[in-house]
Amino acid sequence: LKLPSYYPHKAPEVRFTTPIYHPNVSEEGKVCIEMFGPSGSYKPTITLVDIVKAVVDRIDKPNSDHVLNQDIATEYLSNRAVFDQKASEMVKKHGLPRH
Repeated sequence: LKLPSYYPHKAPEVRFTTPIYHPNVSEEGKVCIEMFGPSGSYKPTITLVDIVKAVVDRIDKPNSDHVLNQDIATEYLSNRAVFDQKASEMVKKHGLPRH
């Protein structure tokens, strides 16, 4: 999370610094969460805990309506076993455990 100088009146930047194989995460690590979009629901009363929970929720439950990587989204929807294998390999190579 990168907090802008106008936080909480401006939403923080949320991105992964390690690669993640996910349809809602760009190659640059940007995460697609609707609350940060142009018609999003972000407001200054949303806490950092709420933001982290939204990121975890998006990772656990991909949204096929707002993808940042179409190829991965297509694979997620059409061949879940291959998607799960590739995602698992990326976690083993780059990931850190959740605590």
